[in-house]
Amino acid sequence: MTGPSAPPSFVAGMHGVLWLHPWVLEARRRGTFAVDDEEEGVAALMYWRAQVLGLDDVLPSVNPLARWRLEETGGDWAQDGRVHQLGWMQAAPLNLDHQRLPVRPVLTCLGDGLAKVGTVEPAGTHMVLPLHLDVARVPELPGSCEWFQMDEGLDPRWEFVLSLHISDGQEVLDPAALLTAVRARAAHVLDVELLDRPPVGVLAPGELEGSWLLGQNLSALHLRCRGPEWSVDMAAFATEVATHAATATGIEQTLFVSVTHTGPDTTRR
Repeated sequence: MTGPSAPPSFVAGMHGVLWLHPWVLEARRRGTFAVDDEEEGVAALMYWRAQVLGLDDVLPSVNPLARWRLEETGGDWAQDGRVHQLGWMQAAPLNLDHQRLPVRPVLTCLGDGLAKVGTVEPAGTHMVLPLHLDVARVPELPGSCEWFQMDEGLDPRWEFVLSLHISDGQEVLDPAALLTAVRARAAHVLDVELLDRPPVGVLAPGELEGSWLLGQNLSALHLRCRGPEWSVDMAAFATEVATHAATATGIEQTLFVSVTHTGPDTTRR
């Protein structure tokens, strides 16, 4: 008799420009840095940060409150001032009976880890999520809207594109239903409108990590969002909004979600 099959993995990635701290550059030059390459670096940073926050589960020990078990990592820390996939991780989600997929904790750990070794200029994030596992009946986005509404004087002029991709099949992305669901969950935080086509440079599955978890033929939907700030935290919020909206409109397959910064909306100044 075989045991229960392992849950499908999820993938998270962070994109942007990373300027390594001088002490990291010097340690790498001397060959005394704690890790040999970006793959080991991202793995170590994710492991240490997740352990501090009690989020990771490392065999043979068992953490009954863990949110994931790390499987693979990688990244590109090229010092050329260009946008790269700075860090990515693949992990198995854990303990989903009473909590949803760990979107915010994962992206927070990635952001914290990269900020430990350098100054990050975030350009976007992406996640590949097995939505059929996201079945916990818990409150949606508790406290998230209130968090971003603390400063009522902030003008929602920071612009980014929220993109959703799924494999073509029995399920479809309903633009009207998804737009309504996203607006309902991001009320008073984001101004959201449907795009006919994405701007150049928007993160799409292509060669990004986790694309292998999707099928060959994909359908997509793109939303222009304007919010009071641009940050990893805002990208995580938008990703959570998208996943909750997708499940509310009947999507139960693997979903690719990307959030791409497109700059301040200067027309609103």
